[in-house]
Amino acid sequence: WIGDFEDLVAQVLNRRITFYHCDAGTRYLTVAPDGVLYSCPAMVGNKTFSVGNTGTGIDRQKQRTWLQLNQVEEKPTCKTCWARYLCGGSCQVSAQQNEEPDTVSCTLIRRRYELAMAVGLELNEQAPEALQRRYGETS
Repeated sequence: WIGDFEDLVAQVLNRRITFYHCDAGTRYLTVAPDGVLYSCPAMVGNKTFSVGNTGTGIDRQKQRTWLQLNQVEEKPTCKTCWARYLCGGSCQVSAQQNEEPDTVSCTLIRRRYELAMAVGLELNEQAPEALQRRYGETS
């Protein structure tokens, strides 16, 4: 878990934004036993979320639609959240099941970023050179 937290610290310090919560449908796809391709492993079996199959390949229109619907800017609940460009908009599976992002998950995600910011500030005060060496471009 510490590696994941360090990723958040580095993201905050280097001011990296994201438009997607995870890499589902962007950097990876899941192949079901029947050869159907899904954007996320949690969606296997729900043909609504398939984006192709191993025989015919990726349906690029379905993939584009998936990505468009899952951009943080397309999620009404996220529009007023201060952490939206850090988080990328909550888990899409959870949002699909609940018809909106899960408030508990959102609270946990925001708290993780608050802690990452606090750690970054403290490290910047105590050991700015070490912080620079470890996380690269910081200000």
